[in-house]
Amino acid sequence: MRDLMITDLDPEQAPMTWNWQPHPKNRLDLPNLAMSGDYMHGPAGFNEVHAPYQGIIMAVDPSGRGADETGYAITAHLNGYTYVLRCGGFAGGYDEQTVLNPLAILAKQYKVNKIVVESNFGDGLFTKVFQEVVHRIYNCGIEEVRHHTQKE
Repeated sequence: MRDLMITDLDPEQAPMTWNWQPHPKNRLDLPNLAMSGDYMHGPAGFNEVHAPYQGIIMAVDPSGRGADETGYAITAHLNGYTYVLRCGGFAGGYDEQTVLNPLAILAKQYKVNKIVVESNFGDGLFTKVFQEVVHRIYNCGIEEVRHHTQKE
């Protein structure tokens, strides 16, 4: 946790460099979900020079069975830093109104360059259905990945 910095981010650009220091003065008063003694920290400072992200990707993990959710994370990168702009989930798997449309709208809102979908469940069916929705709302590339190890 000491390598993670928590801060508000602009959805289109970020500072070119950050000052990182896991010092008690930079600790954030957030619930500790990690190991005992770990803390979340904000940055010690940052460079005033900002630049647009070099790329933005949305990763989607479609719902499996039962109470599983379709999870997503939108990440950006700039100058060797990786930023998590947004993450969350939607109940259900293939429903257009409650899952597919909201995901495509988020891709458009964050100007995602590429969507990566895990294909482990459904043998690519989610990607096929989602691709039609994405191209109607926001045209960007979609590719599948298949995990062969424990993805966490």
